[in-house]
Amino acid sequence: MTDAVDPARLRELGDFLRSRRDRLRPADVGLPPGARRRTPGLRREEVATLAAISPTYLAFLEQGRDVRPSRQVLDALAGALRLGAAERAHLPEARNMLWWMFTDPAARTVFAEWEQEASAPLARFRSAAARHQGDPGFEELAARLTAASPEVRAWWPRHDIPPLSSGTKRLRHPVLGELELRHVVLLTADDVEQKLVAFLASDADQARIAELITTG
Repeated sequence: MTDAVDPARLRELGDFLRSRRDRLRPADVGLPPGARRRTPGLRREEVATLAAISPTYLAFLEQGRDVRPSRQVLDALAGALRLGAAERAHLPEARNMLWWMFTDPAARTVFAEWEQEASAPLARFRSAAARHQGDPGFEELAARLTAASPEVRAWWPRHDIPPLSSGTKRLRHPVLGELELRHVVLLTADDVEQKLVAFLASDADQARIAELITTG
C-alpha cells in the first residue's frame, strides 16, 4: 500500500522524539551514569535499546525521514522515553484508529475481515465529516487518508452509511490465533455522536485469554 506522508509531520515527530530524549537522564530509565557526556540526555543507542529498535532506525525517525513507524514502534518509544498520557497522545500516527486501520499493514493481519472492518468506520467518518463541514480536524484527516490509501480513494465517493450496530468481529492474536468478539454498542442520552462500544469474548475464548495471562 502506498503512503504519502506530510514531510512537516515527519519533521515534527522527529523533533519531538529528540527533545524527549534530550531531557532524560540515565537514572530516569535505570541506567548507570557512565562516562562524562558531551550532550544532555540519553544517547540514541540507549533509547534504541530500551525500545528494542535499531539506532539507525531511531536516527531516521529523529531526522524526519519517511520510515513509517508502526503503532507498536511508537508505543515502544513512548515507553522508553517515559512519555506521559498527554505526550503519548501527541504522537501523530498513534492516536487515530482510522489512520492505523488504513496505513499500518498490521491492521490487515489483526482483522480477519479487514475490508468490512475498515470500510464501515470510514463511511461513518465520511458521514460525520459531512455534518461538520469546515472543521479543520475532519478536513485534515480526510485529506491525509485519501492521500495515503487507495482503498479510501475508492470507497470515499460511494457515500455508504452503514449503521453502527452490535455484532461480532474476528481478530487474529499472534499467540492465541483467531478470536471471536461480540461487540455491543451503547448510545448516550445527551449526545447522539458519543457511543460506547464494549467487546465480549466467548466463554471458550475468555478461558484461553485467561490462561495466556496466567502463564505468560
